[in-house]
Amino acid sequence: MSSTSQAQAPSTRDPSMWLGLLQWSLRYQDGTHSSDFKPMNEEDKEWLSRFFKEQVIDEPARMHELVTILEQKNRELTATSDEDDQITDIIEELIDLTSQIDNSWNLHKIRKFESVVALLRSPNSQLREGSCSIIATCTQNHEAMQRVALEHSVVPFLAHMAVFDSNPKVRAKALFALSSTIRNFAPAEQLFITEGNGFQILIRALCDTTNVRARKYALFLTLHFVRTQPTLVKNVIETDPGVVSEILATVVNGANEHDLDVSEGVLQLLIALAESDADVAQVMVTENAIPLFQQRLERLEAHSDKNENILVEIGMLRTLVSKLTSLSTKPVIHVHQRSTATATNGATATSVASAATGTPFIATNEWQKVQSGQAV
Repeated sequence: MSSTSQAQAPSTRDPSMWLGLLQWSLRYQDGTHSSDFKPMNEEDKEWLSRFFKEQVIDEPARMHELVTILEQKNRELTATSDEDDQITDIIEELIDLTSQIDNSWNLHKIRKFESVVALLRSPNSQLREGSCSIIATCTQNHEAMQRVALEHSVVPFLAHMAVFDSNPKVRAKALFALSSTIRNFAPAEQLFITEGNGFQILIRALCDTTNVRARKYALFLTLHFVRTQPTLVKNVIETDPGVVSEILATVVNGANEHDLDVSEGVLQLLIALAESDADVAQVMVTENAIPLFQQRLERLEAHSDKNENILVEIGMLRTLVSKLTSLSTKPVIHVHQRSTATATNGATATSVASAATGTPFIATNEWQKVQSGQAV
């Protein structure tokens, strides 16, 4: 295009162009004609009604319909049923709907949140996992729904599933839902940590090297507690220093080095523990953390080809060794061994086998034990 034609081209930024449009509009809409408003006839009303029904979704009604289908599926499916594509689609749609904060509350108002909670006990693992996902979406950063979940005993049963469910995908998703349900909601956090043996549940999941997804969820929530509830965490560690030993073991045996997120996350957790309280750091020293870290460092530094994971771990291990060796000597803290732990209700804690690793787990409350008729 020539410079001449460019100069002659009209510009939408020219105020005179908008003035011309205004003048044209006023010329043909000068207000001299009366408006032809009249009541809608029945045909127009029917068309408008049909249009809104077809084009505008009644979201509460849709959620009611979807959960009802899941309830029907629960009556039909068994533990050995193949994965159902319709269930997958329904769960995805419910997650999409309840991601809107008003809809998550509406799910409770139409009394279908209770139905979703009931699906946690389904014999079908696909429905249990889906129920966890929906609960996580409804409760995340939503205090009113967190309170509803607490009233429906969601916290204890999710904790139960995180330990005992036979399906590793469900155990991981239960931790995800648990995190959403309790995080930044003090009553639920207190229940989980002080009455539910919650810190030990998280450490157990963190040390289950066969379930990477569960480890990441456990890491996220454990770090949250160390940073926001240091006193609660300190009390747990002083009572049961074995939880520190379990975390240390995953570093020493190299269980984390194949996943950079887990490797870095575990070391971040140990650094956060060391920084959270001098007594907690002293427990780490008592549990022989320094020589264990030094042994691990020697093995890593001997690698001829150090990849990113190894370099990250070396740097963070050096930070930990430096922090712990700089501690002034303190008296050893008197701790109670795990074998003599007592339940919060006064009864002696009972050791039970979990599906996660098959090793003993201390159930400190009745709701942590496998009850008659439970699916997990």
